[in-house]
Amino acid sequence: MVEDTRQSNPGQRAERKLQTRTRIIEATIASVAADGAAGASLGAIMKRAKISRGLVGYHFGTKGQLLVAAFERLCDDFRTVIGMPPQGPPDLREDVEVQLDKIIRQTFEGMAGIEEDRQYAWFGFWALARTEPALRSLNRQLYDEVARYLGRMLASAAHKRGRCIDENAAGHELSATLDGAWLHLTTGVEDFSVDDAIEMARDCAGRLLERDWSQRRPSDRGAS
Repeated sequence: MVEDTRQSNPGQRAERKLQTRTRIIEATIASVAADGAAGASLGAIMKRAKISRGLVGYHFGTKGQLLVAAFERLCDDFRTVIGMPPQGPPDLREDVEVQLDKIIRQTFEGMAGIEEDRQYAWFGFWALARTEPALRSLNRQLYDEVARYLGRMLASAAHKRGRCIDENAAGHELSATLDGAWLHLTTGVEDFSVDDAIEMARDCAGRLLERDWSQRRPSDRGAS
């Protein structure tokens, strides 16, 4: 079954298709958040979205392509939360250390503002990525993109202090710290708050900017 678009103009048809596509994607995210990898079954998604199997095929082709579209939506959510530009390097016209601190705060304050169920969708998609190469590739792409973004900002901040750092290694270390703190918050670690996460990440950024990198081999992460 596909949508009956005969009684509407092209603009209305396009809008209806977009709304249906969005509903299916959101149902997929909600199903994975509620039931983990098991929630990625077409039956669970169809029931939640109140659609037919044919409609999934019409909009996405395959279940695998639907999962990719849903995970891409989550990745875009994260980019929006931390204020990453859609394309290209960060805008460094603003004081870079102020901007870096803003990203740290937005990472935790913004994620705290997202529905808890939606946050748990990440765990389900990470589990699916173990057996779905396309999801694994998207996940790595996001992590590398975030690390490059943070590394560029850290390198610029260090340059203003008259220092030189390993941009790749610093970006990945701060990214890992952000991720670890976010996992603590999401899994409800006792006595660990959003403010604690922000301070933890600020401390990491400060140490990276002041570290003596002269005795370290330049990172070759991402060189391949």
